[in-house]
Amino acid sequence: MASCCCSSNSSTASQWVFPFIYLVLLCLLNGGGTTEAKCYSTIFGFGDSKTDTGQMQTAFPFQTAAEFWPYGRTFFGRPVNRYCDGRLVIDFMTQAYNLPFLSPYFEALNSDFRHGVNFAASSAGARRVIYRGCPFTLPIQLQQYRRFKLTTLSTDLEVRSPNATGFRTGLHVVSVGENDYRLGYHAGMTFDQVVKWVPDVVGNITAVLEGLYLEGAREFFVMNIAVEGCEPCLLALFLDSPPSDYDELGCLKGLNDVTHAHNKALKAAVDMLRLKYPDATFIYGDHFGSHLNILKNYKKHGFESVTKACCGSGPLPINYNENITCGMQGSTVCTDPSNHVSWDGVHLTEHVHRLIALDFLTGSFTDPPNALRGGCNLNLDFSRFAHGSDQLSELHLEVVPQLLRQEKDYFI
Repeated sequence: MASCCCSSNSSTASQWVFPFIYLVLLCLLNGGGTTEAKCYSTIFGFGDSKTDTGQMQTAFPFQTAAEFWPYGRTFFGRPVNRYCDGRLVIDFMTQAYNLPFLSPYFEALNSDFRHGVNFAASSAGARRVIYRGCPFTLPIQLQQYRRFKLTTLSTDLEVRSPNATGFRTGLHVVSVGENDYRLGYHAGMTFDQVVKWVPDVVGNITAVLEGLYLEGAREFFVMNIAVEGCEPCLLALFLDSPPSDYDELGCLKGLNDVTHAHNKALKAAVDMLRLKYPDATFIYGDHFGSHLNILKNYKKHGFESVTKACCGSGPLPINYNENITCGMQGSTVCTDPSNHVSWDGVHLTEHVHRLIALDFLTGSFTDPPNALRGGCNLNLDFSRFAHGSDQLSELHLEVVPQLLRQEKDYFI
C-alpha cells in the first residue's frame, strides 16, 4: 500500500512540475507578459506641433514659420518643417529605436512608411474645432490612419508601408490638448470658463484611442500637457496679472491649474482604458512632470531663464510679440538655443525635447516605469548621430536660409 501511495504522489507531482517548468520557460522566452521587452519597429504619431514633422507644411506650402530660417538651425542646419530649432521628442524616440525620422502622412514624394507615419498637425486640437486654421484635428487624424491602413493592407502592389503586424505592434504616440484650451485663452475666456472644456477634450482623446484599438492597435504612448503656465506666448496674454497670480518660477498659476485638471482627467481615462482593454498596453507619459522638473532645475541644465524665448521680439523677460514672431522682420534669435527653454515663445528648444525624451525612454516620467525601454537596447547617445541634413535625404527642401517671413504665421 505504501508503494502505491508513493507512486500516486509521484505521478501527481510530475503532472504539476513539468507544466510549471514549461510555463516558467515560456515566460522567460516571452519576457513575462506585460513586462515583455519591446523594441518598436514602427511608430505612428498623432497630435499637434509637438509631434508634427511636416503635415501642415505639406498641406499648406510656404505658409508656416517652420519652413523658414531660423527653424531647424541647431541639428538640421536648415528648416525641416518642425516648430523647433532642431529635433522633437518623437524624433529622439525614433533615433533611440534606430528608426528613420517619420514622414508626414501627406508627404508622398520619396517617403518610406515601412517604419511608421506621422499624422500630427500643427495647431490641431483634440476636438473638432478649428484653431488657427488647422482642419486636421485628432478625430480627422484617426480617419486618415484608417484610410492609410485600409489602402496599405488592401493593395497587391509592392508599397513602402507597414504590414499588418506593424500596425498592430507599432507604438501609437498621442500628444494633444493644449490648443483646445489656448483657443479659449485667445478668445478672452477666464480660467474657470476654459477648465469646463476638460471633459470634452479628454473625452475626444479617449474616443480616438478606442478608435485606434478597434483598428487593431495594441501599443499606445499617451502624453499629457506640459507646463502651460510658463509659455511666453500665453504669458503675453496676461501681462496685467498681479504678482500674486505667478508662482516662484514666474509662471501663471491659473494656466497650470487648467493643465492639472486636464492631466488628472487624462490619467483617469488611461487607467480606465487599461481595465477595459487588458490585451493592450497604455503607457502614460508625464510631459508636465518632466517639463516642470527641468524648469525647477534650469540652471543645472544650462538654461539662462525659464520664460525667455530664444527667437522672437517683444517685452522682456518673455521676448514674445504675437505680431512679430520668430523669423519675421524685426525679430532676433539668440546665439545658443541650448541655453533657452523656449525656442520661439510657443515651442520648446531641441535641448528641452532631448531631456524630456530621455526621461520618457529611461522611465523617469512614464507609467508604468521603463515601459518604453523594456529590455530593448536603446540608442540614447544622441550625440553619435550624424548631422540632420544627412539623415533627411527624403526631404528635398530648397529653402534659402536667409529668407525671412513677411507675413504672420497662423499655424502654430
